Amino acid sequence: MSQALENVARDAGETAQRLARAKSAFYTISTLPVEVRNRALETMARVVEAESETWLAGNREDQETWKGKLADSLYARLRLDEAKVRQIAGGIRDVEALPDPIGRVLDRTLLDDGLTLEKVTVPLGVIAMVFESRPDVLPQILSLALKSGNAVVLKGGSETRASNRAFMTLVDRVEAEVPELPHGWATLIETREDFHELLRYPEYVDLERTGPRHHGFDADPRARSCRRCLSHLHSRVLGPGQGCPCGDRWQGAVSGRL
Repeated sequence: MSQALENVARDAGETAQRLARAKSAFYTISTLPVEVRNRALETMARVVEAESETWLAGNREDQETWKGKLADSLYARLRLDEAKVRQIAGGIRDVEALPDPIGRVLDRTLLDDGLTLEKVTVPLGVIAMVFESRPDVLPQILSLALKSGNAVVLKGGSETRASNRAFMTLVDRVEAEVPELPHGWATLIETREDFHELLRYPEYVDLERTGPRHHGFDADPRARSCRRCLSHLHSRVLGPGQGCPCGDRWQGAVSGRL
């Protein structure tokens, strides 16, 4: 692919720089007005539709690489087509239409005359996501992170490496068209070494979400690898089945800090 991949870490040493940039980007994206975040989401949906061939070309590369090497059910999940791309763009617009999750008052207690304690939803920070090998997962994560004002560092499965790289070129386009978006709010890392490097910098990462949801945590070798990594983590972790900011319970997770 000839286009520069501005948001893809190339090696373990570069991962540290990307993490620092993501932390800096978080302080900007978390304060963007919802109108800007929604405009960025609409831009993402439009770019996905207009530049779908870029993503589909990467996906065809993944299909060719893994043809005959995966179980039929796993291989079927790799496939993208125009109908699926339109569905994904519609899902991004669905996230755009959600109410702003930031600044919601969840609870209020009167402590004294003129003194009220409020529990208010705020973004979590930099979220490191390890996710399964499905090409549609990446836009789901990015759209929810953007809506909720979080920065993300993403580690997908090797089976969708070309698809994920291609989609990150679309993220570059979104950043170019929405100048308020901070560079580095979304970063893709690609190797196990990159992930191990990430574990060395808890000062940059506020939450890890790890473990494939479609396997038992002890049944899948990648999940067991993640379990071994957990002993090295110093920030908060969500494992399989616990919910996350890019899943069904994203609004509850976004309100994790006071």
